Amino acid sequence: MSLFLILVVLAPEDQKYNTARAFLGFLLPLLAGGLASFIFLRDTALELQFTTSQSLWTMILERLGIVLAAMTLTSLVFQAVVQLLGISLTPLGGLLQRQLVWLIPCLVSSALGCAASLGTRNSSGGTAAVSMLWITQLLMRGWFARDPFARSFLLFYGVMDPLGDPLILNQAVLSIITVCLLGLIFLSLTKRERYI
Repeated sequence: MSLFLILVVLAPEDQKYNTARAFLGFLLPLLAGGLASFIFLRDTALELQFTTSQSLWTMILERLGIVLAAMTLTSLVFQAVVQLLGISLTPLGGLLQRQLVWLIPCLVSSALGCAASLGTRNSSGGTAAVSMLWITQLLMRGWFARDPFARSFLLFYGVMDPLGDPLILNQAVLSIITVCLLGLIFLSLTKRERYI
């Protein structure tokens, strides 16, 4: 965040908004997915938690909630500092819409990172899955944004076309994908012997 704030300050006047937008819409989802890849398998107390009466859903939501809380705090502090620097983020929409353009991609990438790390039984597998998706979509974002079907799956569509009509469909599809990935995480954790 500090690095991007420095970049925002140093950027030419006509690029300040784009630099701030890049942090919120492009970088935060990558960070969220990378962090979520490590929330289960790097926990030395995981075996102990499996022996408690805590439900799996509670465990999943608590751990992903920590990642989400970190991303929320980072985003809100970044937005506040950017506003203090006199850079308007209103092209991203109203206050709620501004939060959704980074929040929904963060949820998808967090769930993907967690599901992939559990599926591969390796935290690096989750990080690799998130990174491959991020790089592919970043490099092909123009094609994704132009194709009526593919744009529904584009993580960055919220910051690329924040006021466009297809955004609602994009956010709905990404939300459904998040729910499906949460289901995969739950199913993976029901096979506790794989992670002990």
